Amino acid sequence: MAGEDGRADEIVIVRRRGGADDDHHHGGVWKIAYADFMTAMMALFLVMWLINASNTETKSSIASYFNPVKLTDNVSRKKGLYDIDEKSNATQASKAESKGDEAGASKKQRTTVPEAGGEANKAIPHPGEAPPPQPESSGAGASGEAFRDPFNPLASARHLMQGLPKAPAVDTAAQASEREENDRKQDAFAAHRGEKVSQLRREIERAIQRLGLASGPGLDIMTEGRAIVLSLTDTSTFGMFAVGSAKPSDDLVKLIGAITPIVIENGGRLTIRGHTDSRPFPGAMGNNNWRLSMERAEAIYSMLIRARVEDSRFDRIEARADRSPKDPSDPAGAVNRRIDILLEPVDR
Repeated sequence: MAGEDGRADEIVIVRRRGGADDDHHHGGVWKIAYADFMTAMMALFLVMWLINASNTETKSSIASYFNPVKLTDNVSRKKGLYDIDEKSNATQASKAESKGDEAGASKKQRTTVPEAGGEANKAIPHPGEAPPPQPESSGAGASGEAFRDPFNPLASARHLMQGLPKAPAVDTAAQASEREENDRKQDAFAAHRGEKVSQLRREIERAIQRLGLASGPGLDIMTEGRAIVLSLTDTSTFGMFAVGSAKPSDDLVKLIGAITPIVIENGGRLTIRGHTDSRPFPGAMGNNNWRLSMERAEAIYSMLIRARVEDSRFDRIEARADRSPKDPSDPAGAVNRRIDILLEPVDR
């Protein structure tokens, strides 16, 4: 019994430690709230950056997209009330409607507007009512729009103006006078050029006759654009150069000396062209008709320079080889070996 009493008399001591709850985890609710806040801030700064980087046109388009849909629209439109250029007219129409409501006008009142096609007037719903179905416009003079805003006076005027035919262009008195003056100038130039060709032909023929040559070259004077072309060609009895060579004959030197005063007198830009026949150079190294035609054109150029023709008057020296025969039916004929001197007018 004494043992049992001893155990019953034992004192049990419970020690509690304060602040134990602080060591446990409180949860992550505050972290979720902080993450939402940072996401919202990042989205805000992203939107601000996009607005700053956008131009005026893009900003206007975005603002138009988020405009509320007004009840006065007669046309079913996509989200966004009006185009940018119609925004001011829509604002004026909205103000006029507000004043009508304040004056006590009935919401069910309907306004009749005559159509351009002359058909019966149709009722236009008052703001706040659902618009009735409208047929597509197909009358004469339609501008291509299915409907037009009756509250926009500019729309009707633009609709009617687009249906009108365009007036034909009328020449003014000044334009007619200028055209007539240009025609006269062209006719006068053509007549003057014809007289000039005849005069050059007579002068060159007299110069050749004064030389007393037994036989002279073929002579042809023509026009090419605004230029007069003096063409000297070989004949069966007259050769300007030695065969396959750019060495001029004595008669050619005398001929160039005789026509040089005529070339000097008829001042203007000069072009020299060399032509050959189609006969090739047999067994010759480096020789061809291109080189021969250029060498002969340069020989004429040198003779004109020595005869006191100013070097500044020469515009081009061209080699045509056998690519532009005067007689295509006989490519090897003597008439294809020629020198062309182009005299362009001074008023070019």
